[in-house]
Amino acid sequence: VSSEHAFVGSYLVLATLRICAIFVVSNLDSMQVQESQSQTESRPLSYFFSSPFFLVALSSGAVAYSVMTYLMTASPLSMHSDHAYDMQAIKWVVQSHVLAMYVPSLFSAWLVAKLGIRALMLIGTFLYVAVVAVSLTGHSVMHYWWAMVLLGVGWNFLYLCGTLLLTEVYRPEERFKVQAVNDFGIFGIQALASLSAGVILFSQGWSVLVSITIPVIILMLLITIWYISVVYKKQMTNVGEIHG
Repeated sequence: VSSEHAFVGSYLVLATLRICAIFVVSNLDSMQVQESQSQTESRPLSYFFSSPFFLVALSSGAVAYSVMTYLMTASPLSMHSDHAYDMQAIKWVVQSHVLAMYVPSLFSAWLVAKLGIRALMLIGTFLYVAVVAVSLTGHSVMHYWWAMVLLGVGWNFLYLCGTLLLTEVYRPEERFKVQAVNDFGIFGIQALASLSAGVILFSQGWSVLVSITIPVIILMLLITIWYISVVYKKQMTNVGEIHG
């Protein structure tokens, strides 16, 4: 599309897709929500905020999304403003990142079955560690490319594990409110990360921006190790009771 405004074609495509989505949704039949047959009373939200496994699930999703959005938002800005890379290079890096986010989903069920939630969560966290290491060691196109690809795969693993773990902490009648709180927390933190990325990049630079994620990733690593140890001890206790 010929225009003095950049990316006008992309925005027109997005607007068209949104209009199509509105048309599809507006023509959907109303769904009947089946009432829960459970006689147990729904637990208050305070119960879940005191539940370690709920906090692990929330942390996994929040760290996955906030770190990913934070670095993804800043990367093309850094490539263009700090190093004057052309749009072809920036486009390639961002496209690779998006593919890395979603292609692993084709194998996610197999990975969870083979490795389990705990191992996949640990791998996702270590991928985020690798993102920081790559991002701080250079500014070539390939440094940005590897960082964004690792970031995409790490996001997929961490967010998947957080979502799966969340389903284990609530009863069927509690799912709507627990999922709502979880999503509000994740995407609220994501919004803050996205809004702060540009400000931090242009005021402090790329290295400081990346370094800010280090304590967050270390915290996620500690949470994951703690979660693995708790589940392992519980399994060993159950085995001991069976053989006892």
